[in-house]
Amino acid sequence: VVCMVLKEDSLTADIPIIFLTAKDTLEEKMAEYEAGGECHIAKPFNAEELIEKINRTLSSINEFEEKKGLN
Repeated sequence: VVCMVLKEDSLTADIPIIFLTAKDTLEEKMAEYEAGGECHIAKPFNAEELIEKINRTLSSINEFEEKKGLN
């Protein structure tokens, strides 16, 4: 619910959201993506994996902004 509220607000809509959760079913993952989440990481997680996914998410956003001339 929080993700959807953030994505609906123009001030927070562009903030990337990474779900870090113990929930790991396909239905739960799909609900997170449908709510506007960029990434899903299941607990327990590996710190290196978390850092890599954060970096990939930020890189994707930077590439999008560059293509659109927003950066």
